[in-house]
Amino acid sequence: MKSNERVVQNLVADYFNNLKSKNLRTSVKVQHLSVQKEWPIQMGSANRRADVVIGDIGRKLYYAIAECKKNGTVGHGPDQLKSYLCATDTPFGIFANNTSPRFWTFYKNMRRGQFEEITQSDFEQYLFEEQRIQSKIERLKKEVCQMQDKESELEDKIRSKERKSDEVGQKISQLQQQKFRIESLIKNSRQQFKQDTQTRNSTSRQLQKRINQLIGQKMDLELKIKRLRQDIDILEGLKLDATRQELQEQVAELVTQRIELEKVLGTWVFKVLRWFKNLFRNNTHSEEKPHRKSWHDGDVHKALTISSLHAITGCKGIVSANGKKLNFKIPAGVKNGQNLRLRGQGNSIVGDETGDLYVKISVA
Repeated sequence: MKSNERVVQNLVADYFNNLKSKNLRTSVKVQHLSVQKEWPIQMGSANRRADVVIGDIGRKLYYAIAECKKNGTVGHGPDQLKSYLCATDTPFGIFANNTSPRFWTFYKNMRRGQFEEITQSDFEQYLFEEQRIQSKIERLKKEVCQMQDKESELEDKIRSKERKSDEVGQKISQLQQQKFRIESLIKNSRQQFKQDTQTRNSTSRQLQKRINQLIGQKMDLELKIKRLRQDIDILEGLKLDATRQELQEQVAELVTQRIELEKVLGTWVFKVLRWFKNLFRNNTHSEEKPHRKSWHDGDVHKALTISSLHAITGCKGIVSANGKKLNFKIPAGVKNGQNLRLRGQGNSIVGDETGDLYVKISVA
């Protein structure tokens, strides 16, 4: 290359470098810009070298190619430049055959072998515009992809929340069903309790009425016995033996009736107490009373002395009650003065029940 053409080439390279610097100061920058001289161009099977190239050289993305000639020389320069533009699909080209850019020819590649001459200002304005637009498009595509990803995540979250909402709805439905069942049970329990209360009150009134009748009969018999005893005292004073013996027989008969009546009354009282105890045991599930009582108490109390070692480890105890010996277990850890209860081992009481035996432990 002649020295004059080399000068033009260097001027074009400097011109491209100035454009590159301007690009760096813009808000939307074209990335990876570089300027190369004598850059190889593949044209079919032949290799050519472009004088000056500006673009993303690593990706072989060229923004402008310059063909340089010495001052005033044209030759095949424009045709050679157009062939480079077509082969590389480069959007812009410069044919420089002068040291002043005012005399350079600027081309825009319209594709399909068509080219348009443009001004220097248009060249500088539109050189990177297409790439900036492409960069914006790519950036917008990335943003669209990010938005799509976010939209997909939101859809997944919405579906997840919908599933959770369905699960919560099912749980609420189950809880409502449980609530209805519990309310139904409460209602039935209240009705049953009301019926049991009415039945208990009615039975209690009947029993109380019967007890009052028996007590009245007992009082009448006691009054008759008192009167007969007064008559006996009078007869004894008058020495009326026959009448006295007859009255004594009547007194004996009345006493017998009173005893029978007392037995019946005691049986009824015991039945009432047992009925109330069973009733409250079934309705309230209360613990059994530790000591059953009737109008006669049949409990028996005994005392037993053991050693401190046996009080710690536990042992067997023997006591005598009602003419027989009873064996029972003394638990470990028993305390001094503690009472142990043997159910049903006491004296007989009214009816078919018996009292309890209480053994008081003394630790020596």
